[in-house]
Amino acid sequence: MNKLILRQAAGSWWLIMPEQKSGYISPLQINDSAAEIIRYLKEGKSSEEIAVILSEGDSSLISEIVSDVETLRSSVMKHFEL
Repeated sequence: MNKLILRQAAGSWWLIMPEQKSGYISPLQINDSAAEIIRYLKEGKSSEEIAVILSEGDSSLISEIVSDVETLRSSVMKHFEL
């Protein structure tokens, strides 16, 4: 995740890989919620830590949020071939 840059442009959030070794990998447009999760991932927070933060004290949401964070992480890794 640390190889990626998170930027806001034209009213959207974009994940960009500035150093590309082979071929071109397009930026990935993400929403505000995904951008917040990416920021936490770049800070080194685990999926569980992020889920606790985002659940705002509702422990019944934690497992669903962990799953969402892992799905986002997997999608980003696949898109950027990490």
